[in-house]
Amino acid sequence: MKHLSFLITFLFLSIISTAQTTIKGQVTDGETNEPLIGVNIIIGTVGTNTDIDGYYKLNLSPGTYEIKFSYIGFEDVLKTIDVAKEPIELNVSMGGSAIDMQTIEVVSDQAISRKTPVAFSSIPTARLNEELASQDLPMVLNSTPGAYATNQGGGDGDARVSIRGFDQRNIAVMLDGIPVNDMENGWVYWSNWFGLDLVTKSMQVQRGLGASKLAIPSVGGTINILTRGIDSRRQTRFRQEVGNDGFLRSTVGYTSGRLDNGWGFSAAGSYKQGNGWVDANFTQGYFYYLRIDKEIGNHLITFSGFGAPQSHGQRPFPTTVAAFDTTYAKEVGISQEHLNDLVDNDVILDQGRKYNSNAGYFNGEVVNTRINYYHKPQLSLRHSWKGGERFFLSNVAYVSIGNGGGTAPIGSATRARRAEDNLIDLDAAYEINTTSSIFKEEGLSENYLRASVNNHFWYGLLSTAEFTMDDNWTFSGGIDLRDYVGEHLRTPYDLYGGDFLNNSTSSANATLPVLRDYRRNAGEKIRVGDAMEYNYRGYVRWGGLFGMAEYDKDKVSAFVNVSTAVTAYAYEDFMKHKLIRLSDTTLRVSAIDTISYGDQTYTLSSPEAENFRIDWLIRPSFTIKTGAVYRFNKSNSLFVNVGYLSRPTRYRNVIQRNINAPELNQDGTIDYQDAIVISDAKNEIVTSYEMGYTYKSPVFTTNLNAYYTNWQNRPLDRLPTEAEDPADPESDRIPVNIQGLAARHAGFEAEFVYKISDELRVEGIASIGDWIWNSSDSVLLNDGSVYAFDPTGVHVGDAAQIQLGAMVRYEPIKGLYFKVRSTYFAKNYASFTPESLNGDNAGRDSWRMPNYTLVDLHTGYNFKIKGVRTGIRFNILNLLDATYIADARNNDTFNPIPSEGFDAQSASVFLGQGIRWNTSIQFTF
Repeated sequence: MKHLSFLITFLFLSIISTAQTTIKGQVTDGETNEPLIGVNIIIGTVGTNTDIDGYYKLNLSPGTYEIKFSYIGFEDVLKTIDVAKEPIELNVSMGGSAIDMQTIEVVSDQAISRKTPVAFSSIPTARLNEELASQDLPMVLNSTPGAYATNQGGGDGDARVSIRGFDQRNIAVMLDGIPVNDMENGWVYWSNWFGLDLVTKSMQVQRGLGASKLAIPSVGGTINILTRGIDSRRQTRFRQEVGNDGFLRSTVGYTSGRLDNGWGFSAAGSYKQGNGWVDANFTQGYFYYLRIDKEIGNHLITFSGFGAPQSHGQRPFPTTVAAFDTTYAKEVGISQEHLNDLVDNDVILDQGRKYNSNAGYFNGEVVNTRINYYHKPQLSLRHSWKGGERFFLSNVAYVSIGNGGGTAPIGSATRARRAEDNLIDLDAAYEINTTSSIFKEEGLSENYLRASVNNHFWYGLLSTAEFTMDDNWTFSGGIDLRDYVGEHLRTPYDLYGGDFLNNSTSSANATLPVLRDYRRNAGEKIRVGDAMEYNYRGYVRWGGLFGMAEYDKDKVSAFVNVSTAVTAYAYEDFMKHKLIRLSDTTLRVSAIDTISYGDQTYTLSSPEAENFRIDWLIRPSFTIKTGAVYRFNKSNSLFVNVGYLSRPTRYRNVIQRNINAPELNQDGTIDYQDAIVISDAKNEIVTSYEMGYTYKSPVFTTNLNAYYTNWQNRPLDRLPTEAEDPADPESDRIPVNIQGLAARHAGFEAEFVYKISDELRVEGIASIGDWIWNSSDSVLLNDGSVYAFDPTGVHVGDAAQIQLGAMVRYEPIKGLYFKVRSTYFAKNYASFTPESLNGDNAGRDSWRMPNYTLVDLHTGYNFKIKGVRTGIRFNILNLLDATYIADARNNDTFNPIPSEGFDAQSASVFLGQGIRWNTSIQFTF
C-alpha cells in the first residue's frame, strides 16, 4: 500500500510537471533598450529575477495569471496572460516615472525605431562600458555608419568627429536636450566633457537633419547624450582603471532611483592622470556631477550640475611623415631624394610615431610647451508638468561658465633644441631670462609661454509644450533663448624665470610680440594674467521659435517641423584706442594721446570715451523638416524625410578678427581696422533628402538608408587674407570674404545585427559616400584684379568616404564575453583650402591618404560576489599595432619643404596612435 501511494503521488506530480508551460522573456529599459538586471517578477507567491542580460524563465500550469514586474526606480508593470500548452515569450519594457519618461521623450528628441523617420544609431551604456577604454567619447562613434573620429594630435580630449563628411561645427551635440556647440565657432571641445561616460544613460547619433525640434546646426547629424536620473535604478558604483603610459582613473557614482517620497539623487566623481601615448601629452583632470530630482504630484523639478577641470598636453600641428617613420614614408610615396632634402634642411627623421615637436626639457623633466587647460561647469534647473493625459510642459534654464585657454612658446630660445634628444632647451630660455646686461632690463622675459584665453558666460532658456489632441495627433512647440559672451585675450602664462614683458606697439625687437595695447604706456610692464596682443569680447544672442505636428495611426507615422530663429552678433574691443564720438567728428584717445578739441580735453577716462564696438548685426533663419514612416508589418518599415535649412553664417565669418590690421583712422573711418564686418555674408542654404528601410526580427535586424544633401553658400572655416598693399606682400593683411561655394554630400549606409545564438552575436556596418564640392567662385582684390578658383568636382577632405566595419561578440558562459571589432577606412582625402585650387590646380583632388584598418579587442567578465555585481574588463586598442595616417593637410605651407605636389611629400600628417591597453574593475552595489 505504501509503494502504491508513492507511485500514485509520483504519477500525479509527473502529470502536473508535464502540464506546465514555460514563460520566458527579457526585461529592458524602455528608454535605452538596455537589459535590466535583477528585476523582481512575481506571480502570487511564486517569483524569480532577471539575470545579467535581463532574461527570466518561469514554469506555469494552464490558467490566467497576473504577473508583476518591479524594479527600484521604475514604475511597476502588470501583465495579464492566458497560459495554455504552447510556450509563451513575454518581453517587457519598463520606464521610470511617467512624467520623467515624458520629459526625456519631449525635450531630448530621442528617435524611436519604426516611428521616427530619421537614420539613427543608439550607443547604449553597455557598449560604452565595454569599448570606451578611457578614450574620448567620439571615438566609440566609429562603430556607427558615416562617422569618422580621430584623436588628431593625440591629446587627451582633443578628439574630433565627422558625420557624412560634415565636421563638428555642423553636428549638433545635445546634453539632456541642451545644445553645447560653441556659440561663436560651432566647435565641440570634448576635453570639457571628460567623465560623462560615468553618468551617461544613453547616447544616440541621428544622422542628417535629425529629429530635433530646435533650429540647431544638424547638417551632418545630432549627438544626443542623456544622463542618469530618477528614472534609473538604484546603485552605487566604483571603478578603477589602469592603462598604458601611466594612465590611472578612479571613479565613484551613486544613483538613488525614485525614492518613496518622490526624491531622486545622482552623484559622481572621477580623477584621472597619465603621461599620454604621444610624447609629453600628459593629462590630469577631475569630473564632478550632481543631479537632484523631486516629484511633486504631476510636477518634476530637477537640478543638475557638472564640470571637468582639466589640463593636458597637446600636439596641435602635423608634420611630414618622414619625421615619424622613413620606412612608412617611402611606402606612402615619399622618395629618397626628398628624404635627403629634408636632412639637408636640418629636419630630423625617424623620431617615432610618438614624436611631439612641442616637447621640451626643463629643470630635469620632459614638459610640453603646448598645454590646454579649461573648466566649463554647466548648471541647469528644469521643471516638468504633466497636466492630465494630454498636456505636457517642460522648462529648462541653464548656464555654462567657461574659463581657460591654450599655451604657445614665444621667443627664439623656445625654438632651440638639445642636440642629444631634439627636445626644446627650456633651461637655456630660463638662463637667458634670468641674466641681465646693459642690453636687457633685469626681470624682462624674452622667452616665455603665452596663453590664448577663451572664456565665456552663456545662459539660456528652453521651454517646450506638448499637446496630444487624440490617439493620432500630437502638437508641440516652444522657445529657445540664448545669450553668450565670449572673452578672448592673450596673456603671459609662464615667464620662465622672468617677471614681466614690455608693452610695445612695434616689432623692432624680434623676440617680443607686437602687444598693441594702446591703453598702456609704451614700456609698461606686462605680467602673468595681464592682457596683451588682443583683448576683445564677442557677443551672440539667439531667439528661436519651433513647432512640430506628429501623426501616428496604424501603419503610418509622420511629422512636420518648422523652426525659426534670429541670431545677433556684436563685438567690443578693450585694447585699441577708445573713441570720442562727437557730432562732427570721431576722436581717438589712448594712454599717451590727450586730445583737445574745441574747448574740451579728452582722455581715456573721459565719460564720453567708449570702447570700439560693432553693434548688433541681425541674422534671421528658419528650418522646415518633414518625414514619414510606413510600417508594412511588425518586421518591415520604410521612411523618407526632406528638409530645408536657412541658417546664419557663424560669428567668425560675419565679424572677422584681424589682429595684424591697421588701426582705426583718425577721421573715424574703419577701413581695414582690427575687426571688420563681412557685410555681404549670406545665409547658408541646406537641402536634404533621405530614405531608409528597417527590418526587425528576433534574430536579425538591419537598417539601410540613402541620403542626398546639398549645401549652398558654404563658408570657409577660415577667411583667407590678402596684403593691404598689393605691391607689398608683407604689409598688413585684411580678410577676404568668399561666399557662394556649394558642396554635395550623397551616400548609402547600412548596419545589421545578427544574433546567431544566445552566446554569439555579429554586427556589421557600411558607409559609402560621395562628397564633392560642386561650384567655383571668384573675388575682387584690392588692386582691382579678380582672383578665380574652381574646386568643382573635387572630393571633400578630412573624413573617410568609405567605412566598413564588423564586430563579433562571443559569450561562452554567462557574464564572460570576448569582442573583436574591426573598422576599415578608405577614400580619405587630406584637408585643403578650396580657394587654393586656381590655375593649373583647378578641379584637382587633394592627396588621397592610404586606406587603413583598425582592430580592437574587448573582453570582460561580469559576476556577483555576495550580491555585489563585479565587472572586470580588458581592452586592447589597435590590436595589430597598425601604422596609419589619421589626419593630413594637403600642400601644408608649414611643411619643412613647402610645395604644391598634392602628394605625401607636400602634406603634413598626424599618425594614428599605436597599440594601447586599458583594464578596469568595477563594483556595483
